[in-house]
Amino acid sequence: MNDLIIICFSVSLGILIFIVYLLNIKNKKLIHDLKIRINEESLYLSLFDKGDSTLFKWRNDEHWSIENVSQSAKELLGFTQEDFMSSEVVYTSCIHKEDLATVTQEVMDACKSNVEYFKHEPYRIITKDKTVKWVLDYTTVVRDEDGEISHFIGVITDITGIKRKDEKLLEQSRLAQMGEMISMIAHQWRQPLGAISSTAIDLKMKIELEEFTLDSIKEQERCFDYFSEELNNIEEFTKNLTETIDDFRDFYRQNRTLKYMNLNEIILKSINIIKSSLYANNIILDENYKSIKKLELYDNEIMQVILNIFKNSLDNFRLNSIENGKIWIETIDSDFGVTISIGDNGGGIDELVMEKIFNPYFSTKDEKNGTGLGLYMSKMIVVDHHNGSIRAVNKNDGVCFYIDLAENL
Repeated sequence: MNDLIIICFSVSLGILIFIVYLLNIKNKKLIHDLKIRINEESLYLSLFDKGDSTLFKWRNDEHWSIENVSQSAKELLGFTQEDFMSSEVVYTSCIHKEDLATVTQEVMDACKSNVEYFKHEPYRIITKDKTVKWVLDYTTVVRDEDGEISHFIGVITDITGIKRKDEKLLEQSRLAQMGEMISMIAHQWRQPLGAISSTAIDLKMKIELEEFTLDSIKEQERCFDYFSEELNNIEEFTKNLTETIDDFRDFYRQNRTLKYMNLNEIILKSINIIKSSLYANNIILDENYKSIKKLELYDNEIMQVILNIFKNSLDNFRLNSIENGKIWIETIDSDFGVTISIGDNGGGIDELVMEKIFNPYFSTKDEKNGTGLGLYMSKMIVVDHHNGSIRAVNKNDGVCFYIDLAENL
């Protein structure tokens, strides 16, 4: 019996030793795999230390206290890892005051919508030496065991150079368009200026020829009524000139201010600038405004988009020798916001190049009349500045542009 016990004990001990041996081998493999994983993660994190982007991990508290940050923060903001991790500097203090409310609201909206990831609209930061930079911020939400948000992990990239390039292209496009608009305004002013001149000459002739004797009350009243009517005409012509220059000034105003307004107002301003060119070329304009919504818009930028498309239609009519040209424009409300459609019967765009028309410096016009920036900048304004979309399709013997503008930026 004792021998049996000893044998059983020996077998059990052997099995135990074998299990320990296997576990030891397995543990060594686990430890080895863990070291490889840690080394890989360290390598990934080191990319942020050496790259153009900065990795932040901050707590979900009032000041978004930094728990960890890559060394590249020094390059981006001028502050070191220690500055942030010691709470000597908080990230909210680095966000431009004019953008802080928007950035904060985006975080609050993301938390309420229970998303795991969100992207901020580009915003400005202030560096240690007071330099202003534009950044793009992608953020992941980290939750604890109870599902509560404990941290945020974000990758922040400096896009100042890109923003400056876009602004330069926008300015280049606007300067080119300004020359075209000055020509349009000069043409549009020709008629009212001529009418004012004719009216002034007529009044002068009435006086020199003494057409009104003023000997009787009746003659005095006739003179007064005639001069009053003609002066009212001059006032109306002058008002037309003023409105035209005001629309031009609004278009070229440098400040970018969001305005809460109906899109139809901007379209009518745009048409007021270009309508003389349409009439001069016997182009019929069909207008159909169904939209009643109000949107937040950069009005002068939307004017630029509208004028770009109208100018393209005018050029197509000329290049293709189109007689009886027609342009139609329509606005309609949608679930997304507002849709604008602008079409013509100018011959359309070659399907082989249709996908390229929104590329920078691509133009179907001759070198003299095309910069290749108009539609590229129009797309940037619609997509980047208004969270919308723009596309073009050939239809009705011409091309039609569809522009969707978001109700909420």
